[in-house]
Amino acid sequence: MSEAPSIDSPDDASRPLVMSELTITQAHELERYYELKNRSEWDQRTRDYGWSSEESQRVWGWFENRAGTRRSFDRDL
Repeated sequence: MSEAPSIDSPDDASRPLVMSELTITQAHELERYYELKNRSEWDQRTRDYGWSSEESQRVWGWFENRAGTRRSFDRDL
C-alpha cells in the first residue's frame, strides 16, 4: 500500500487554497480538533486565523472527505 500524499502535495487539487497559509503547528491543531470532532474549538481557531465561516466549513469538509485516510500534515520546507 502506498503512503498517502501530504496536504501540501501539488497534485492534491481538492485541498482548499486557504490551507496553504497554515503553519505546521496550525495544521496539526486543526487535525487534532477534527479528530476529536471538537467543532467549537475548530471554529474558534479558524476565526483566529481570519477564515470566514465558509472557509472553515470547506476545510472541515475536506477533512471529512479524507476520513479513514491518515495524511501527513508536515509541510515540505
